[in-house]
Amino acid sequence: MYSQINKACTIAGGLHSAITKEDENNYKLILFDKILACYKRGIKTFYTNCEMGIPIFSAEVLTSLKENFLIALKIVIPYEEQAVNWPEKWRERYFNIQEKADSVYQIDFHFSEDSYEKADRYMIDRSTDLICAENSRDSFISAYAKKNGCQVEFF
Repeated sequence: MYSQINKACTIAGGLHSAITKEDENNYKLILFDKILACYKRGIKTFYTNCEMGIPIFSAEVLTSLKENFLIALKIVIPYEEQAVNWPEKWRERYFNIQEKADSVYQIDFHFSEDSYEKADRYMIDRSTDLICAENSRDSFISAYAKKNGCQVEFF
């Protein structure tokens, strides 16, 4: 098991097809509360793969919290061109977050069928906790986290 120094949390979740600005703000408030609860339990390192939706929302919350808290944001990119075909507003957010992250680790150069699972394993293998959107309850990352003994919390 991890020591207090090595505690870390991965944040994951899919994107709902039609998300409003109000939905986004509500998710960010929930994530803010969950991240602060983790911080109070001694977790100072957070991982995300920076996908559209919950991962980007969480990274934006974390970058704002980094201004006042000793928090490390570690981005794990499944493959180099992850955001190439995204809408421009999402790509801008994606690259802005990378500039503010403490580290960016790339799993693969090119997309492969298991790029996302490799990224999920990389993050979970370094985490004690997973915060995961309810719509990802049956996902690979939540099953892998449970198998590895992570504390998993859905919202």
